[in-house]
Amino acid sequence: MEASITEGRGSARSVPSYDISFLGNSITGTQSIMRTHISSALSLLSLLWTSSKDEQLQPHTSLPPSLDLLQTSISDLGAFLANNTLTSVDLVEAYLGNIAKHNHDGLTLNAIIQVAPRDSEDSIVPRDATAILRLRDAGVILLGKANLDEFAAWKSAGPIEVANHTNGWSAVGGQISSAYVEGGYASGGDPGGSSGGSAVGVSAGFAAASLGTDTTGSTIFPALRASLFAMRPTVGLISRAGVVPISSDLDSIGPMGFTANDIALLIGAMAGRDELDDYTWNISTKKPSDFTEFARLPYASFSGITLGVPHNLFLDYKPDRPDKPDRDTSLSKAAFRHAITAIRSLGARIIEPIHVDISPNEANEFLTQILLPKMESDFRKGFESYLSNLNISRVRNLAELINFNDLHSDLEMPPAECCQSRIVASALSPDQNSSIYAYRKEESRRFAQKSLGAMFAADVDALLFVSDWGMERAINWAASANYPAGAVPLGQAAFERAFPKRLVPEPLRTRM
Repeated sequence: MEASITEGRGSARSVPSYDISFLGNSITGTQSIMRTHISSALSLLSLLWTSSKDEQLQPHTSLPPSLDLLQTSISDLGAFLANNTLTSVDLVEAYLGNIAKHNHDGLTLNAIIQVAPRDSEDSIVPRDATAILRLRDAGVILLGKANLDEFAAWKSAGPIEVANHTNGWSAVGGQISSAYVEGGYASGGDPGGSSGGSAVGVSAGFAAASLGTDTTGSTIFPALRASLFAMRPTVGLISRAGVVPISSDLDSIGPMGFTANDIALLIGAMAGRDELDDYTWNISTKKPSDFTEFARLPYASFSGITLGVPHNLFLDYKPDRPDKPDRDTSLSKAAFRHAITAIRSLGARIIEPIHVDISPNEANEFLTQILLPKMESDFRKGFESYLSNLNISRVRNLAELINFNDLHSDLEMPPAECCQSRIVASALSPDQNSSIYAYRKEESRRFAQKSLGAMFAADVDALLFVSDWGMERAINWAASANYPAGAVPLGQAAFERAFPKRLVPEPLRTRM
C-alpha cells in the first residue's frame, strides 16, 4: 500500500512497510546521468507524464486537484496531458518546486545532486548514453541527476552488512534520507543503496520515475525502502553504453516507479540491441515490442502462475541485520505470510517450501571467495576503460583514484565513510585473462545453477522473497545467474519503514 506524508517537517507519516521481491532470471537496474552518461547515480525522469503526494510536498504551480505527484502513474499523467488539463511545463515546474522545497531544505532529503541547468541547454556533449537517447526519443524529460553511494557502494570492503560506509552517502551529495522516516537517516531513515537518491526522489514527488544501476541490488533495495515498484532486467535487455561500470557481467539499468505499468513503459522505451554493448546481442530477437501488455489482463493475473517460496537460508534462517534499530523482522514475515495467502486465493499455485541444497558456510564462501573477488577484477577492467574514454579527467586509473582519495581524505573518507579498501583490492586484483579469474567466473556459473537453477527446477514461474529474510543473498544469487528481479510494495510498518517483497522469475532466454 502507498504511504502518505502529512504537513510539517516533524509530522508523523504513515509509510508502506512490506514489499515482496521476485527473482526471475534476466532483468536488472542501473544508474543514469543528467545529460551525457548513465553514471553511478540516477536520472530522475519526468516523462511527459508525472506524479504528486500531499500537502507537505505541494508544488509552487497550480495542478489539477486530482493530480497527486506522490502517487500518480505515468499513464495517468499522460491522460492529464492529453486532455489539456496539464502541460509539461506545469509538470516540470511542480517537480522543480518540490525539489527546491525539500532536497536541501525542508525535509533535507539530499536525493538530488543537480537539476538540468538551463544555462547549459546549448552545450554539446559527445554522446548521450544509449538508454538516455532512447528515453529522449520516447518523449521523456530528464530533470536531473540523483545522489547515490559513491562508486555504487563499491568503495569500502565487505558484504553490505559489514561494509564501512552508510547507504546513500557521497562526498558530492551528502547523506540521503528516506522521505518516510521522521528525523531522517539518523532516526532510521536509511534509503537503501546504492541508487538511494533515485528512489527517494520519486517517493518524495521530485519526478514521476527514475533509473538506477543495479549490479547486485542497487535498484531493488532502494525501491524496497521507498515502497516503489522496480525491476532489475536481464543483463543485455537494456544497453549499458555510457554507464559507469562495476561488472560487465552483472551491471544492468532498471527503472523505479509507482506502478508495474510504469516499469513496463520504461523498459520498453530503453530495451533493444546496441552496437556499443555486446551483451545486448545475446538477447532473443523475439523480445516483446510492448512490455506493458504484461501489466494487463490476461497476463496481470495470478491465475495459472506457479510461485515458489524458498525457506532454508531464507525464511527459516536468521534475519538480515536484526541489530539495526529500525528492524522488526517479525513484521515483515507476518505480512509476507498474509500476502502468500492472498496470492493463493487469487488463483496462484504456491510451492512451499522450496529447498536449496546449500549450507550457510557454502553461501558465505561463494560471496567472499568467488563473487566479490571476481567483481574486483571486473571493476578494475571496466572502470579503467571507462576513465580512458573520458574527454577530460584528472584520474585515468585506479591508482590515481586511490591517490586522489588519500590526498582529499577529509572530504572523501570522513570517519563514518572509511575507507577505500574495495577500490584498493580492485587495483590489486588479477587480470581477467588470468587462470584465477577464469576459475572464479566458472564457479560463479556453477553456483548459480546449484542455487537458483535448482530451485527453478521445481517448475515455478518465479520465486518470492521478503525483505529482512535473506533478500541480500537472493539478489546476489540472481545477479550471478543473470536472473531478473523485481520489487513490489506489500504493506505498512508501525515504525515507519517500508518492507518489500521480491520476485525472481525465470530469465529471458539468451541466444546460444
